[in-house]
Amino acid sequence: MFNFLSQRPLPEIDISRDENANNGSDAETLAASKIVQATRGEIRWSSREEDNTKKDLHLSTKHPWHEKDRLEVDIQVKSGASNGSLTKGGFKVKKQAYKALLKKKNPTCLLWVDYHSGKVYWTYVHPNSNLDKHNSFSDIHLVTPSTLYDLARCQARHKGAYQRGGHGLQISSRSMPVAVLREKARNSIKKKNKFDSPVLGEILFTKSSWRHMFRASRNKSGKESSLRVIPQLSNILSRVPKTHFISDYSFTENREMVTRSTSHILKYPGATRGEGPNSEVIDLFIKVQEDVRYPKNWREKVLLSQLVDRQVTLVSCYYKASH
Repeated sequence: MFNFLSQRPLPEIDISRDENANNGSDAETLAASKIVQATRGEIRWSSREEDNTKKDLHLSTKHPWHEKDRLEVDIQVKSGASNGSLTKGGFKVKKQAYKALLKKKNPTCLLWVDYHSGKVYWTYVHPNSNLDKHNSFSDIHLVTPSTLYDLARCQARHKGAYQRGGHGLQISSRSMPVAVLREKARNSIKKKNKFDSPVLGEILFTKSSWRHMFRASRNKSGKESSLRVIPQLSNILSRVPKTHFISDYSFTENREMVTRSTSHILKYPGATRGEGPNSEVIDLFIKVQEDVRYPKNWREKVLLSQLVDRQVTLVSCYYKASH
């Protein structure tokens, strides 16, 4: 059979203003399909009324660590060079893309689509986000199966049911031999080595956690600090930290799989060390590593949910005098 289209020139992409409506619609469709597959969720397109409130999509998916909850996320999609640009190892969002979102009372996930590569990036716009100063993001903001856990983490700070920071937490200052402190810490971990965090889900205390904190090269005061904090881990990690940031990240590939590793620092200020008038105000610090593994070609996997692994491991815990 003769192919009549073979006589036509190949189509060319037009990203001029004349095609804004079509290109924006295509980008929105691509963003919706990727976020749905990455999170194994459901998407609902906004109504005309919702669109006026800067909401294009609504994502609903099973919460990754609260079995009885759904993760509900409002999404706005932006695309093209007028709203963002690729950078070395990430992307940069322009003010035009997010300025209206800062006026909203509800947090919103902003998805930006690059026309040329088809990459979709996310950032979570809180009502108090300072995106004028911090508008560049690394590749951990690329939409992948890791994004489900990122969205749950970002949304947790808006959950009102959890206590925040370290106020009310108390670390013992009672003088004890290090051997006794070590025994108390070991016994507490034997009883419970898994902790539930509202911002990161289940956190494991492993043999590697212990070895790292009590390695020979670490000074005595640092070891004692960790020994006194360990028995309080369950109380500390049940709260939302006052400060939470990612200090480091890496991507590794092995056997057709990608593992994204991120180091999280959780800070809980306002705790006390000791009792009474001589007590000292301290800041509690927890460092964990989150590893998420998924197929490199995850977009092509039908049974994707069985191919995504995640583990959050405690790396260290300690306190410092508050300044």
